[in-house]
Amino acid sequence: VQELYDHVIELIKTLRLGQSVGVAAINSCNQLVISGKEEAVKLVEERLTFPDVKKISRLHRINCAFHSPLMRDASRQF
Repeated sequence: VQELYDHVIELIKTLRLGQSVGVAAINSCNQLVISGKEEAVKLVEERLTFPDVKKISRLHRINCAFHSPLMRDASRQF
């Protein structure tokens, strides 16, 4: 789990997308959820390579994504 998470975080840093996308959830040792701006999420998905991880992506449109880096400023108000 930690290796995949670290790999995705490093990729986000390398692409300089830290304000646009982030890890929203870790579901299992080979499945995690990223959230953020659609174009940033797509870029991370395109560049993601990790051994033994099959990429399956789905775009979910939601109203409130409190786990997204886009909500940091808004969540401070609560």
